[in-house]
Amino acid sequence: MLNKTLLFLILIVPLLTQAQKTGIRGLVYNTQNEPMPYATVSLLHPADSSFAYFTITDNSGGFKLTNAKNGEYLLQIAFVGYRTHYEKVNIPVSENLQSRKYLIEQQAQVLGEVAVTDDLVPVLVKRDTL
Repeated sequence: MLNKTLLFLILIVPLLTQAQKTGIRGLVYNTQNEPMPYATVSLLHPADSSFAYFTITDNSGGFKLTNAKNGEYLLQIAFVGYRTHYEKVNIPVSENLQSRKYLIEQQAQVLGEVAVTDDLVPVLVKRDTL
């Protein structure tokens, strides 16, 4: 009897704990439909925006966040020069959102006017000193 119980625990318990952790995957593209390699994809806790899980996209813009505990998160996709994308997600993700394409927009930044001025600093030379 003890051997059957032990065998049950060894085989079933890991499956039950694994079933409680799922993930999310997708592709990150810019608005010109080009993949965005090395973009940062994070799952944040919605209460305080602290990191829960994160990854970096591969060369084709793909990412996979695995072993995320079930619950509500804030998905953050960030890349330098692009607007950070935020979206609420619930883990486990429904089948139609399991593998999705995310678009991020380029962030245009217009610089203000620049004025270049100079000042003349008088220098007085006396024999061997300045």
